[in-house]
Amino acid sequence: MRYTAEMQHTEESIRRLSKIQYHTFRPGVRLLWMAAGVGTIFGAVYSGADQLLFYLLMLAGCWLVMNLDLPARHRADKIIASGAGKLPHTRFLFRESDFTAKSTGYEKTLNYRQLYALLEDGEYLYLFLNRDAGYMVDKATVPAGELEDLKAALQTGSGLTFRSPTTLLNLNLSRFLKPRRK
Repeated sequence: MRYTAEMQHTEESIRRLSKIQYHTFRPGVRLLWMAAGVGTIFGAVYSGADQLLFYLLMLAGCWLVMNLDLPARHRADKIIASGAGKLPHTRFLFRESDFTAKSTGYEKTLNYRQLYALLEDGEYLYLFLNRDAGYMVDKATVPAGELEDLKAALQTGSGLTFRSPTTLLNLNLSRFLKPRRK
Protein backbone atom coordinates (compact mmCIF):
# COMPACT_ATOMS: atom_id res chain seq x y z
CA MET A 1 0.00 0.00 0.00
CA ARG A 2 1.34 3.40 -1.01
CA TYR A 3 -0.71 6.57 -1.26
CA THR A 4 0.43 10.03 -2.20
CA ALA A 5 -1.02 13.46 -1.50
CA GLU A 6 0.04 17.08 -1.36
CA MET A 7 -0.73 20.34 0.36
CA GLN A 8 0.10 23.77 -1.04
CA HIS A 9 -0.57 26.14 1.81
CA THR A 10 -2.13 29.53 1.26
CA GLU A 11 -2.85 32.23 3.81
CA GLU A 12 -6.43 30.96 3.90
CA SER A 13 -5.35 27.36 4.57
CA ILE A 14 -3.02 28.46 7.40
CA ARG A 15 -5.89 30.45 8.95
CA ARG A 16 -8.22 27.46 8.54
CA LEU A 17 -5.77 25.03 10.16
CA SER A 18 -5.16 27.40 13.06
CA LYS A 19 -8.88 27.96 13.60
CA ILE A 20 -9.72 24.23 13.49
CA GLN A 21 -6.87 23.47 15.87
CA TYR A 22 -8.05 26.16 18.30
CA HIS A 23 -11.69 25.09 18.13
CA THR A 24 -10.86 21.41 18.58
CA PHE A 25 -8.18 21.50 21.24
CA ARG A 26 -9.02 24.69 23.15
CA PRO A 27 -12.82 24.63 23.54
CA GLY A 28 -12.60 25.58 27.21
CA VAL A 29 -10.68 28.76 26.39
CA ARG A 30 -13.25 29.63 23.74
CA LEU A 31 -16.17 29.01 26.09
CA LEU A 32 -14.51 31.04 28.84
CA TRP A 33 -13.87 33.89 26.39
CA MET A 34 -17.54 33.79 25.33
CA ALA A 35 -18.80 33.64 28.91
CA ALA A 36 -16.65 36.66 29.82
CA GLY A 37 -18.08 38.58 26.86
CA VAL A 38 -21.70 37.69 27.60
CA GLY A 39 -21.18 38.37 31.30
CA THR A 40 -19.72 41.78 30.53
CA ILE A 41 -22.69 42.60 28.27
CA PHE A 42 -25.09 41.59 31.05
CA GLY A 43 -23.05 43.72 33.43
CA ALA A 44 -23.56 46.67 31.07
CA VAL A 45 -27.30 46.10 30.83
CA TYR A 46 -27.65 45.92 34.63
CA SER A 47 -25.05 48.58 35.46
CA GLY A 48 -27.63 51.11 36.55
CA ALA A 49 -27.79 54.75 35.58
CA ASP A 50 -24.07 55.32 34.85
CA GLN A 51 -24.05 55.78 31.08
CA LEU A 52 -20.25 55.80 30.73
CA LEU A 53 -19.98 52.48 32.58
CA PHE A 54 -22.73 51.05 30.37
CA TYR A 55 -20.90 51.97 27.16
CA LEU A 56 -17.50 50.77 28.42
CA LEU A 57 -18.87 47.41 29.54
CA MET A 58 -20.95 47.00 26.39
CA LEU A 59 -17.94 47.81 24.21
CA ALA A 60 -15.72 45.34 26.09
CA GLY A 61 -18.37 42.60 26.03
CA CYS A 62 -19.09 42.99 22.33
CA TRP A 63 -15.36 43.01 21.55
CA LEU A 64 -14.89 39.75 23.48
CA VAL A 65 -17.83 38.04 21.77
CA MET A 66 -16.81 39.26 18.31
CA ASN A 67 -13.21 38.09 18.79
CA LEU A 68 -13.69 34.51 20.01
CA ASP A 69 -11.12 33.32 17.46
CA LEU A 70 -8.53 35.99 18.20
CA PRO A 71 -5.92 33.51 19.53
CA ALA A 72 -6.27 31.41 16.35
CA ARG A 73 -5.99 34.48 14.10
CA HIS A 74 -2.95 35.68 16.02
CA ARG A 75 -1.23 32.29 15.66
CA ALA A 76 -2.02 32.13 11.93
CA ASP A 77 -0.67 35.65 11.40
CA LYS A 78 2.60 34.67 13.13
CA ILE A 79 2.95 31.56 10.95
CA ILE A 80 2.22 33.52 7.77
CA ALA A 81 4.68 36.26 8.74
CA SER A 82 7.41 33.73 9.54
CA GLY A 83 7.16 32.33 6.00
CA ALA A 84 8.20 35.70 4.56
CA GLY A 85 5.87 35.30 1.58
CA LYS A 86 6.69 31.62 0.96
CA LEU A 87 4.14 29.19 2.31
CA PRO A 88 4.99 25.48 2.43
CA HIS A 89 4.18 22.94 -0.24
CA THR A 90 4.26 19.50 1.35
CA ARG A 91 4.28 16.14 -0.39
CA PHE A 92 3.06 13.11 1.54
CA LEU A 93 3.87 9.48 1.00
CA PHE A 94 1.71 7.12 3.06
CA ARG A 95 2.91 3.55 3.55
CA GLU A 96 1.68 0.56 5.55
CA SER A 97 2.51 1.86 9.05
CA ASP A 98 4.05 5.29 8.55
CA PHE A 99 4.09 8.37 6.35
CA THR A 100 6.65 10.90 5.21
CA ALA A 101 5.97 14.62 4.92
CA LYS A 102 8.47 16.40 2.71
CA SER A 103 8.81 20.06 1.79
CA THR A 104 11.71 22.38 0.98
CA GLY A 105 14.33 21.90 3.68
CA TYR A 106 12.11 19.57 5.73
CA GLU A 107 11.47 15.84 5.76
CA LYS A 108 9.90 13.85 8.55
CA THR A 109 8.72 10.25 8.76
CA LEU A 110 6.16 9.40 11.40
CA ASN A 111 4.54 6.17 12.50
CA TYR A 112 0.74 6.32 12.42
CA ARG A 113 0.75 5.51 16.15
CA GLN A 114 2.35 8.94 16.74
CA LEU A 115 -0.82 10.69 15.55
CA TYR A 116 -2.87 12.41 18.23
CA ALA A 117 -6.11 13.15 16.35
CA LEU A 118 -7.62 12.72 12.88
CA LEU A 119 -10.05 15.35 11.62
CA GLU A 120 -11.77 15.79 8.28
CA ASP A 121 -13.84 18.46 6.59
CA GLY A 122 -15.06 18.79 3.01
CA GLU A 123 -11.67 19.67 1.52
CA TYR A 124 -8.95 18.50 3.88
CA LEU A 125 -7.71 15.75 6.17
CA TYR A 126 -6.02 17.01 9.35
CA LEU A 127 -3.38 14.80 10.92
CA PHE A 128 -2.51 16.18 14.34
CA LEU A 129 0.67 15.15 16.12
CA ASN A 130 -0.41 16.91 19.32
CA ARG A 131 -2.60 19.85 20.35
CA ASP A 132 -0.17 22.32 18.77
CA ALA A 133 1.13 20.68 15.59
CA GLY A 134 -0.37 18.91 12.64
CA TYR A 135 -0.53 18.46 8.90
CA MET A 136 -3.22 19.32 6.38
CA VAL A 137 -3.72 17.04 3.40
CA ASP A 138 -5.65 18.36 0.40
CA LYS A 139 -8.16 15.63 -0.44
CA ALA A 140 -8.22 16.72 -4.10
CA THR A 141 -4.56 15.64 -4.45
CA VAL A 142 -5.18 12.04 -3.39
CA PRO A 143 -5.41 9.92 -6.58
CA ALA A 144 -8.96 9.14 -7.67
CA GLY A 145 -10.57 6.29 -5.78
CA GLU A 146 -7.90 6.09 -3.07
CA LEU A 147 -9.21 8.56 -0.48
CA GLU A 148 -11.36 6.07 1.44
CA ASP A 149 -8.55 3.50 1.43
CA LEU A 150 -6.10 6.11 2.72
CA LYS A 151 -8.49 7.14 5.49
CA ALA A 152 -9.03 3.50 6.46
CA ALA A 153 -5.27 2.91 6.57
CA LEU A 154 -4.73 5.99 8.76
CA GLN A 155 -7.50 4.94 11.14
CA THR A 156 -6.31 1.34 11.37
CA GLY A 157 -2.67 2.31 11.82
CA SER A 158 -3.30 5.04 14.38
CA GLY A 159 -6.14 3.43 16.32
CA LEU A 160 -8.05 6.72 15.91
CA THR A 161 -11.14 7.61 13.91
CA PHE A 162 -11.72 10.60 11.67
CA ARG A 163 -14.18 13.11 13.06
CA SER A 164 -15.42 16.54 12.14
CA PRO A 165 -13.64 19.59 13.53
CA THR A 166 -15.19 20.94 16.71
CA THR A 167 -17.54 23.92 16.50
CA LEU A 168 -19.78 25.50 19.10
CA LEU A 169 -22.67 23.67 17.43
CA ASN A 170 -21.18 20.16 17.78
CA LEU A 171 -19.36 20.68 21.08
CA ASN A 172 -20.57 18.21 23.67
CA LEU A 173 -19.44 17.02 27.07
CA SER A 174 -18.21 13.63 25.84
CA ARG A 175 -15.91 15.33 23.31
CA PHE A 176 -14.73 17.70 25.99
CA LEU A 177 -13.87 14.86 28.39
CA LYS A 178 -12.81 12.19 25.86
CA PRO A 179 -9.29 11.06 26.61
CA ARG A 180 -6.81 11.61 23.83
CA ARG A 181 -3.43 10.15 23.27
CA LYS A 182 -0.72 11.84 25.35
